[in-house]
Amino acid sequence: MENTLTISIPTNNRAEILRDNLSNILDLCKEYSININIYDDSTDQETRMMIDDLMRNYPFIHYLKNPHKLGFEKNYLQSLLSPKTDYVWVLGDSMTIETSLILNVLETINSGQYDLISVNVKGRNLSYPSKSYNDCREVFLMFGWHMTLIGATIYSRQAIASVDKHALLKIKNFPQIVLCFRYLAEKCSFFWMNETILVGIKRGHHSYWIKDFFAVFIEDWTNAVMSLSEIYSSDLCQRVIVRHSKLSGIFGLRTLASLRGLGIYNYKEYKKYREQLLMHSK
Repeated sequence: MENTLTISIPTNNRAEILRDNLSNILDLCKEYSININIYDDSTDQETRMMIDDLMRNYPFIHYLKNPHKLGFEKNYLQSLLSPKTDYVWVLGDSMTIETSLILNVLETINSGQYDLISVNVKGRNLSYPSKSYNDCREVFLMFGWHMTLIGATIYSRQAIASVDKHALLKIKNFPQIVLCFRYLAEKCSFFWMNETILVGIKRGHHSYWIKDFFAVFIEDWTNAVMSLSEIYSSDLCQRVIVRHSKLSGIFGLRTLASLRGLGIYNYKEYKKYREQLLMHSK
């Protein structure tokens, strides 16, 4: 598999979580000769020291410390574009693989039939038949919201070759959505794996976007999806935007209460986004 699959992990100041992730998959990757690439955007040296320690026993780990901080979009694109294997699985540093199901993933990859493979994640409450889907509009509506999650998608070399780096860098926080659905509009080569293959690691750390929660999931998400309205209808794009809120529960009462407790949801944010919140949260 050394020429077939790279697990590519962009990370930023989360050495503990990354170690937990890697400790779960290292022996598996060794057994199947799967490359692991780490792209470190951290401001400290903890991740470097942790990876240096692991590399003594696992030479298939490749590590790059960014000389200057890139930010999410650039580091994500670096993680996707740098490997030279047939497939690249860009995995979030807090997501780990259910090892008992890795053979299912490898069989699907080895078939070489699909350019984008999306996998289920624990807690997502998704249940669709594992199969190929050949209508890009159907895929956009059913899975577009789910593919906001870094790690939910495995990319072929053909899909990666379609990347317009300069255009994607303009898409804040969700470049993968524009990449995937521009590609699928040209060639709908998509396979859904319904098994729960990814599991989130909980360590009490908030995601990098938490302080900008409303800007990310109202402004950035809307901008990313609506940038596709020249390919997909505006009506479909609107349905995809609201479907994310409905199925993820991201604007549910529990989430809003938690954000209130963190001081992130306040009257200023409510006033700024009240119309969008009404649409997103009902």
